[in-house]
Amino acid sequence: MDEDSICAAKTPQALLIPELLRRIFELSTDWANRSNALVCKGWCEEALSVTWSDVEARQLFGLLAPMKLEDSEWYFSRDLEDGDWDRFEVYSWRVRSLRFAASSRRDWDARPPLKFRQSVFDEIALGRRRVDFLPNLMELYNPPSKTSIFPLFAHASVRTLEIHLEFGGRNVGLLSSRMRNIERLTCVIPYDSSWSSISSALRHLKSLKELTISSGCLDLDTFHTLASLPELRSIKTCKMSSDTSMTTKGSKVFPPSPFPSLKELNVHLDFPTAIEWLPIASHARSLRFLSIQSSSNESGADFLHLTNLVGSMCTGLESLELARAGVGSSENAVPPEKRCGIELLTKLKSLRLIVFDARSPLELERMLEPLTKLETLSITGGYHKTPLYHLALISRHRKKLTHLELDIDTTPRPMSTKPVPCDGLQKLHVGSAHMSDWELVHVGHFLSRVLPLHCAIEHASSLPLDDVNRWAEVKKWVPVLIHSRLEGKGRSTAWDYEVGLPKGRKRCLRGRG
Repeated sequence: MDEDSICAAKTPQALLIPELLRRIFELSTDWANRSNALVCKGWCEEALSVTWSDVEARQLFGLLAPMKLEDSEWYFSRDLEDGDWDRFEVYSWRVRSLRFAASSRRDWDARPPLKFRQSVFDEIALGRRRVDFLPNLMELYNPPSKTSIFPLFAHASVRTLEIHLEFGGRNVGLLSSRMRNIERLTCVIPYDSSWSSISSALRHLKSLKELTISSGCLDLDTFHTLASLPELRSIKTCKMSSDTSMTTKGSKVFPPSPFPSLKELNVHLDFPTAIEWLPIASHARSLRFLSIQSSSNESGADFLHLTNLVGSMCTGLESLELARAGVGSSENAVPPEKRCGIELLTKLKSLRLIVFDARSPLELERMLEPLTKLETLSITGGYHKTPLYHLALISRHRKKLTHLELDIDTTPRPMSTKPVPCDGLQKLHVGSAHMSDWELVHVGHFLSRVLPLHCAIEHASSLPLDDVNRWAEVKKWVPVLIHSRLEGKGRSTAWDYEVGLPKGRKRCLRGRG
């Protein structure tokens, strides 16, 4: 264990012997673990528990008999015997997590589920010595969805279940009859006729805390079902290429106190539906994380309506993301001078508004002043871009900012706020900010006044090469100018931010002059 990390701890931590052993085996290589396991029986037991607590299906089934691969399918190379099950039971009770594929959606796309011949599951079904042959199984990832296979692993002990692509038929009944203790369910399948039965089964999962489904499956019936689950804390959706439009319109009678425990809502919805559903989802005032992403080119009026609704109904939010598809235009612009309601979210730490227009100076100041805890701010994609001098307003009001992402307009403009450094800022992303040669000096000098020394400056990868080169110059010279400022040099030179040159000096029309 890293000695420096222990010494750096604010308070000393006492480790129990089993915990210490567990950490040793987790951090050691497989070879070292085999060597360490010889020390004593206790160490051996601990090593086995760590090694077999989280396994892939092929590794587990290989305990019964050697396996061979043919035509992309695994199968037993011989018939199973009683001695095989004796050996299997030494390890089976240690298994808490079983994976037929990688646990995350990203890994799963690159690495398809393992395939086994039907004979493998037939032999397990015939030879197992108890129905729940993995008695302590708590996490099950991507099991085969065939109705002749899934019931083998539908243990009452399972708390986490992850399913992809297909799931239906008689399997659905097992969710409500045998697997009612599920706390985390990921069911990323296309929206089809089987989903309605799964949606109905959800009402029986009273212990459910986290749910992830494909965006096409979050219809009105499902939303109504979820409203009555007492422990549900998180609802997430993910996009599938096969997603079709679902029925979100209609009327339902919701319980008097819907979503009593909901803390996170991260969904793909059109804004009119979100405006209709949000008062229901936020009824308990417990929401802390809200993300609504629309695949439609929403109107600026609906976007503004949604931000004001969030501001009035979700005052406990710590993270907010609202996004719409398309690009900013004069037709769908959010008026910069209109109040957006975000200023009411005083606990906000992260704010991302995508395809949203820059605020006017008055509205920007009004929005930022109450947000004393804000650490991440992103306003991008709108028709109206953020003038460079707005960074002075932002740095004055929000000293805790660490990440700032804006579509910057580098055109010099009059400014009334003297730029001061935003000392905590770690990254500034300027979006697709175009910059002409004569603006380069102005931009570099201004940024040296509002950025701390080690702040990274990034831009969109789609910028033309000329702009990329200009920003490279800015990134090279800003640290030099900051050093100069910190050392007290150049204080006698007053800067004209409207012209983009030192006061008293005429603009020079020579390249990057």
